[in-house]
Formats: sequence, structure tokens, C-alpha cells
Amino acid sequence: MEAKLADFGLLRMFNIQETNVFTDVKGTLGYLDPEYVSKGRLTCSSDIYSFGIVLLQLLSGRRAIDLDQSHQESLIKKAKKVIRANPIDPSKYADPRLNGEYSREAFIILLKLAVVCTASSYQGRPRVSDVYEEIEKALKLFTSIA
Repeated sequence: MEAKLADFGLLRMFNIQETNVFTDVKGTLGYLDPEYVSKGRLTCSSDIYSFGIVLLQLLSGRRAIDLDQSHQESLIKKAKKVIRANPIDPSKYADPRLNGEYSREAFIILLKLAVVCTASSYQGRPRVSDVYEEIEKALKLFTSIA
């Protein structure tokens, strides 16, 4: 029961910090940074986008792209709709298999984080250190009620 993520850190293979890398666009549909797809520009922010998609999947229990459902609302659009509501109702996004057994506050922090990570432009996405801080904050909330 330990989740493992792979393929985050392509830029480290090239020993590049925030410089742009121009290559043929390759990757898994649904996880690709829109700027990478449109401009062929791969940055550390591209990994942040992909992480945001994975986080949305974990929170919702839905696939990044589900070809079996017609006219489905995208993971990102639905998440944005939920966090714009007042008050925010995590149950409108949460994986039904959770049966409501989660910290509401921690879920909201992670949902907001995922939405920011999936901003259409790299300029609107957080740094890795910011992502880490928000995950730590959510974890503390979760462990304080567990």
C-alpha cells in the first residue's frame, strides 16, 4: 500500500535546472503540459502539471482521459468548478470509494493545489518547494484527525 510515481524528473537526466529543452513532443495523453504540446517547450513546470493531473486522479478516482464516456467533464474543469463554489463541497469531487472518510480541510488543500499545478501556463504553476509545503500542510491536518 505504498504509492510510487515514476517519470517525474526528465530534466534531471539532462542536468538542466529551468532551461528549456526542445524535442519532439512525446508522452502520455492526458498528462502532457499544454505548453509542451503546443510549443515543444519542456520545463520543470511540465512535471508539475503532470503531477497535478495525477493528484486530481487520486482525489477523484477518475482517469485523466476516459474514452468510454462521451461528453465527460474534464478532471481540471470539474475541480475548478468545485473550488469556485461557496462553500467548497469536497464530496462533489471526491472518489466515491472513500465513503466520505477523509479530512475535508486536507482534501480542499490538495484539490486547490492540483488545480494550481494544472494551470495552462507554466507561470501560474507553483514551484516544487511550494507543492511540498502544501502536501505537508494537508498531511498534518489529516494525521491530526486520524
